Amino acid sequence: SPANCPGVAAVAALRHAGSKVGFSNLGPEVTLGAPGGNCVNVNGGPCLFSLDTTSNTGTTTPATNNFTDQTIINVGTSFSAPIVSGIAALMLSRNANLSTTQLLARLREGARPFPTSVAGEPNLPTCHVPANAQDFQLEQCLCTTATCGAGMLNTAAAVNSLAAPFGV
Repeated sequence: SPANCPGVAAVAALRHAGSKVGFSNLGPEVTLGAPGGNCVNVNGGPCLFSLDTTSNTGTTTPATNNFTDQTIINVGTSFSAPIVSGIAALMLSRNANLSTTQLLARLREGARPFPTSVAGEPNLPTCHVPANAQDFQLEQCLCTTATCGAGMLNTAAAVNSLAAPFGV
């Protein structure tokens, strides 16, 4: 919760290759997947595929500038959901009359299919719908539409989908 509430876009975190990262939730309530970062260390080196960001530590006024990079890492669904929120804002800037249902439908329609394999990782399991609240899948797995939503977020397709009329 609140991702399982009606009218909310639940977002799965995806690796750079399109597979679900171990820390992400999954299940039939998920709307789609979006980048969530992925820390791959090769020979003890820096974190590859991290989400590099800038921020400020101030809570009410500007304070110290801060950043994340391949050494100071930052990954998580806390990146995936705001990415989808940003795309939703772009969609609403194009059509301010979108209902929540229409917006979610167009996000899903524009999604790219999940990969069915990942180069260099031939034995990845397919994600499964959790059997119960204790059925955690803490490893990387290949998403399906039943486990990680309609597909991978596609900004251009979602925004451009608004050019087509809505059904009655």
